[in-house]
Amino acid sequence: MTRNLRLPPGRTLFCLDVENLHGNPFFCSSQAEAIVDAVRALVPAEGGAHVVVAASSAGGCVEAGIACPAARCTWEPGTDGADRALLEILRSESIAERFAHVVIGSGDGVFAEIVRALRMSGVLVTVVSRRGSLSTKLAQTANRVLFLPTDESNEDGGTAA
Repeated sequence: MTRNLRLPPGRTLFCLDVENLHGNPFFCSSQAEAIVDAVRALVPAEGGAHVVVAASSAGGCVEAGIACPAARCTWEPGTDGADRALLEILRSESIAERFAHVVIGSGDGVFAEIVRALRMSGVLVTVVSRRGSLSTKLAQTANRVLFLPTDESNEDGGTAA
């Protein structure tokens, strides 16, 4: 069941694990650009937005940066490096005081704890994921879940908690 949530006034933070949304750690700048564009189409931000793209390699970070030059690019090497890089930002940069809405572009359950904390602080949290790769734990903690469009369908398939 989809429920339209009214965005609160204020800025939106997009934290995008490009590798997770692509479904592969190897991507080029045009693929990263398509992912960022698809997320921004699903979740238009009013009142200003800040975009952070993350990868698990310097090369991935460069490709994401080329795709989205206005974005902040971050990376940590190794397995789950993009997750760790985004979690560090979400945990240490006073996000609840600076943003009214946070969009997590990932399906990984590791984000469930920080999503819960942000919601308890009054932040609206939207998760954008690929179909079939969304953690149940993460889906249950977000205010709303949207899916990237696939070749088979252009539906967002969103759900709200």
